[in-house]
Amino acid sequence: MSVNFCARAVTERLEVRLRAEPSLATTLAAEHVAIDFDRTTYVGRIEAESHARPLSPAVLARVDELEAQHATCWRSLAEQSIERRDMDDTIELHRAYNGLSWGWATTDAAQLLFDDDGGSALGDDVGYGPARLLSNREVSTAIAAIEKIDLATFAARFRDGYAAAVGGGATSLLAEYEDFAHVIPAFQRLVAYLGDARIASRALLVWFE
Repeated sequence: MSVNFCARAVTERLEVRLRAEPSLATTLAAEHVAIDFDRTTYVGRIEAESHARPLSPAVLARVDELEAQHATCWRSLAEQSIERRDMDDTIELHRAYNGLSWGWATTDAAQLLFDDDGGSALGDDVGYGPARLLSNREVSTAIAAIEKIDLATFAARFRDGYAAAVGGGATSLLAEYEDFAHVIPAFQRLVAYLGDARIASRALLVWFE
């Protein structure tokens, strides 16, 4: 099982709530699959991956189960006055975060996002420690550091990091998620996500599961 990097941008209103009630950070991290579930998107992805249409009764039963979990989760969040408009969908990078941390090595982006050097730890362990809340100032710092690294420099640093990891005997873990061709789409998704958060003055809840 691979380590999954996750992040969720939140409004200033929800940021204040999270700092005052750290247990909410645990909920937003641990329940992110149920929180973000969308039936149409999920079914479309399964159909595309399985090349099956219509889906089998067993698969549709699983879809119904996820939809029920989504409804239950949102009833609980609504009782705590959490609104959908206060959070963006979770971005998941899986193990591609390792390649990103190599490419952005020594920058504020790598330290804030991947090295546990940024934000405030909130709530309980959600897999690999508690979630961390980065202020919008820290989000801006991370994206500013990213913007200073051109793609050629990123690629060179990635190659150095990959070589060092392989030298340490990590080849079996690198094959799928840390191939450069896999890291670049993650690079593009994360840059766009952070850019939107910066523009919207949103903080960032980051966790590993």
